[in-house]
Amino acid sequence: MSLLAEIKRRRVFRLAAAYAVVSWVIVQIVTAIEEPLNLPEWFDTMVIVMLGLGFPIALMLSWAYDITPDGIVKDGAKQRALAPIQFDYGKVALGAVLLLGAFLLGNFIKDSPTSTSQPKSELRRFEISTPSDFENPRNAGRQIAVAPDGQTIVLQATVNGTSQLFRRRLDSIEVLPIMGTEGAGRGFAISPDSKSIAFVSLTDRLIKKVSLSGGIPTPLVDVGRLISRISWGSDDNIVYTDDSYVGLLRVSAAGSPASKFSVPEDGEQHKHASYIPGSDWLVFAIGNPGFSVRSADRIALMSPDGVVQETSLIGSSPRVSQDGYLIYFSGNALWAVAFDLDKFEISGDPSPLVDDIYYSFGAHFDISREGTLVHMRDSALGNQSVVWVDHRGIEEVTPLTTGRYSFPTISPDGDMISITEVNANGPDLWTHSLSRGEATQWTFDTIRETMPLWSPDGAYLYFEAGATGDVFRVDFSGQNDVEQITDAKASWYPSSITPDGRYLIVDEWNGSEGDGNNLGVLDLSEDRDFRYLMKSDYRESHARLSPDGTLLAYMSDRSGALEVYVRPYPFVDEQSFRVSVSGDCWSPRWSADGRKLYYWDRDDETIYSVQLDTTSPALSFAVPVALFNTERYQFEGITNYDYDRSRNKFLMIKNPLVNTAVEIVYTENWQSLVAH
Repeated sequence: MSLLAEIKRRRVFRLAAAYAVVSWVIVQIVTAIEEPLNLPEWFDTMVIVMLGLGFPIALMLSWAYDITPDGIVKDGAKQRALAPIQFDYGKVALGAVLLLGAFLLGNFIKDSPTSTSQPKSELRRFEISTPSDFENPRNAGRQIAVAPDGQTIVLQATVNGTSQLFRRRLDSIEVLPIMGTEGAGRGFAISPDSKSIAFVSLTDRLIKKVSLSGGIPTPLVDVGRLISRISWGSDDNIVYTDDSYVGLLRVSAAGSPASKFSVPEDGEQHKHASYIPGSDWLVFAIGNPGFSVRSADRIALMSPDGVVQETSLIGSSPRVSQDGYLIYFSGNALWAVAFDLDKFEISGDPSPLVDDIYYSFGAHFDISREGTLVHMRDSALGNQSVVWVDHRGIEEVTPLTTGRYSFPTISPDGDMISITEVNANGPDLWTHSLSRGEATQWTFDTIRETMPLWSPDGAYLYFEAGATGDVFRVDFSGQNDVEQITDAKASWYPSSITPDGRYLIVDEWNGSEGDGNNLGVLDLSEDRDFRYLMKSDYRESHARLSPDGTLLAYMSDRSGALEVYVRPYPFVDEQSFRVSVSGDCWSPRWSADGRKLYYWDRDDETIYSVQLDTTSPALSFAVPVALFNTERYQFEGITNYDYDRSRNKFLMIKNPLVNTAVEIVYTENWQSLVAH
């Protein structure tokens, strides 16, 4: 008899198939009950190993023995029967029912959205580095998203000069571009079924959607403005906030005109909205319009019919997990508090989850419904340096140590640098004396401070701060204290000041629908009178007076794109001259003699110089000349540089050239960190 025939006679193949089926059922049951029963992480591995070791033993037994009606006997007619094995089919059926019940109960407990009484499995955390060909590593992953099923991470990066979305599955080490997302900005969201992604195109300012694996994108709605965050809900609607409207807007993922469905109080904005899993409710932040830099926002909820319910939480970028936690950013860290998904209310006290969270226009983290947390570390981005840069792009170091900086401003005499420095409390205002080597901190709270501006005589330093966007100033004339000088019903940002120091020109964002940024003049004498300099539906901001105070440079989107303009001051209605020619141009600065104007072109990341043409009877400007590329420096659409008229150099914040540190942290079972 052949070997194959002998194997068939001894029923080895039949036993191997039966063993495989039974082993598969056992593995499925163990996987289902491991988390609900809080079994150790090695338990499922042990079961699989034991089943693997048992397989060859079962085959050997099948070769040597046979199951007959008389019991288990050795193969061969003359071998005596072993003790028969009696099967109680009722007990077998009962055991099967119990195992099936355990399987179903385990899945029910694992998927229950309100299960917060038991901690999840053991905390697991690992770090992910971004690919080396990502340009400008500091901006890589400016927003991070994780698919609801927890299997894919999506981030934004620039490669070969093109901004695009990239994805990495957790079962792979490859970071792949999502075809069809070329030109994507920081706003994007993954669909509830983890199959598609909606994103904002910087090229044509459209919200589009495309398969998560890539393809031809489908346009949904023309937004026309900057968007920093969007959220895709289970009702297949996408909610977002743009910079022309302070409430929340909504568009169907199937494509439809955008509708406005939230109206905040005057001087406030609704932002960072996110859908609550399994519902049409939203969790979002309420705060002042404009810059969102670690400000003291309040966490709130919104019902499907638009009713707003504020919570007691102070923070931003809130999310709600499927297993009943509200996670939010506050004080450079993420916090979690129990959240009732039936009553839509918080309970208990918040617990810290993880600190060192990167924040820029929002906290950079996301959660999946399966218990996955991803975040970008703040420290991983590396420290910045403050440098002088001449017209050829040649750098010179300043005495400031490396750190996290924004809004550098040089005093009129060239000795004092004011700058916002990020610490554990958020951005605080500092001044540095270059001659004396002294550093002074002027603010000490979690409220962010922006747009510092020196008076012409260096006696005062003005800046914007507070949840209402009021203007404060540091008094260097002898009192050396900080005082609030406005109590505005809008957000005011110091922009320029007249040569005599009496009038402060401010950028106003009043939060009204259909009203863009306006330019106004505040009398700094005791009466504090205010009047509008330019008021329209257009965005007009970042104004700078020439050294003699006769010309006002500013940026405006009257042409459909942001350009730099110049008008005579104070007679701004008489003439208007467009200086830039390429679109998306920001932050004008004057030379010491007022014969040149500098600005930043956001599209090609370059500083330009424009010569004032004095040979013509009428005011005119020459063709802009490119000076140097700013890709290595900190620019995010805000005033992050200054021009030192005493040195004829630019004061700039330099990002790390090489980023070898880990940027993204992936955490499983973060719920185990929550205090119970």
